[in-house]
Amino acid sequence: MSGRGFGRLIYVGSANSRDVQELGSDLGLVAGLGMRALHKVVADECGADGITTTAVLRGRIATDEDVAACAVWLASDVAGYLTGVTISIDGGLASPVF
Repeated sequence: MSGRGFGRLIYVGSANSRDVQELGSDLGLVAGLGMRALHKVVADECGADGITTTAVLRGRIATDEDVAACAVWLASDVAGYLTGVTISIDGGLASPVF
């Protein structure tokens, strides 16, 4: 991707990974936090090469189509300057803090 000067990485996880208090011993949620940390590092290190990275967190009420629509938009040229952010697909139910 860096050789082409273009790339899109889109990580998809659960919106439950936003709440550290609910993690307990759920390895899936811990992995989600790791994924989000990784995407922040990649955004910092690869943004200058034209590679963007975003995380999409699926809420309980989101459909597959909701998540896919967001991923298609993030992969498009229109979202080309957006990197290092996490988007919750949850109809506005999640707290915007974190």
